[in-house]
This record gives sequence, structure tokens and C-alpha cells, in this order.
Amino acid sequence: MAGAPTRPQTPAPDAPAPIVDFCGAKHPTTGAVTLFATFLDDVAGNDWDSRTLDEDGWDYFGLYTALIPGSGTPSWVQRPGPDNIAFARVDVPSNDSRKVWAVTPFDNPPPKVCKSLDGGITWVNTFNVANNASITTAMQGDGSYFGWYYGGATFGLDVSDNNPNVVAI
Repeated sequence: MAGAPTRPQTPAPDAPAPIVDFCGAKHPTTGAVTLFATFLDDVAGNDWDSRTLDEDGWDYFGLYTALIPGSGTPSWVQRPGPDNIAFARVDVPSNDSRKVWAVTPFDNPPPKVCKSLDGGITWVNTFNVANNASITTAMQGDGSYFGWYYGGATFGLDVSDNNPNVVAI
């Protein structure tokens, strides 16, 4: 699809960047389908192989969305988070494409867990890191055994289809 970030290295400078996370949902009233994907910038200042899924926060192109039209060709549109942060993971309840959740890599402290109610156009950081207010149980975090520097990978994100305010990371 058009609009996806490309890998600016040779010999294939126009090759699409690897997709790290992917999901999609229908709009609850229009029925239009929106796809969501995060892309890895596997050549940004390093020589890492994309298969290692480098979790460095600077190595993501971030979140892109694509509305699937009734006719024509969809294209990706970048949807940066607050302060232009690049998201690493994304999920959305399958029945409402407006309620999107996305997270930054946790090795770029403090982590951000953001929610959008308009399909990824605007974002609110919902993760309160002060005194671990948003954490139920953890060994990582503010004042804990491990600070935010440890365990930086965000390997998954899941939003409940039944209650889009319930999120597992």
C-alpha cells in the first residue's frame, strides 16, 4: 500500500519497512474498516537485523493507519503520538476503530501508554508513572526493584473487545 515508510538503505531503498504490530477494526456507525500498524526503522543509526526487533525507542517509524475504502486503493497515514513520539505497539477493540491504544518502547523512560478516541488523530497519555499509580503488580517502575530502564521491550498490547478500557501490556 502507498504511504508506508521505506527502508532507505541499498540495494532496495524503496523496500517497505517491517511491520511490528498490526490490527484492524470497523467503525461502529459507518462500518468502514481501518487498519493500524507500527513499523520498525531497522536501519536508523544501527546495523541491527530487523528480525531482532530492536526495542530502542528511536528505531520506530511509529503508528500508521489505513482506511479501507469501498473502492480505490487505501494508503497509510502516519499518526504520531503526543510530542511526536513513535509508538511500538497498537491495538483496538474489533468493534470500534475509534478507540485505539498504543504504547512506546519501555526503554525510553518514562513509558507512555496512550489512548485515542478518534481513530489515532489525537492522543492522551493514560499511564501515570508517578509512584506506579497505573501498575497493579510489577518489579519495574518508579521506586521499584528495577527502574524504568530495565526490561524495555513492549512485546504485546491487547485491548478487551468487551471493555475497551481494559488493556494488558
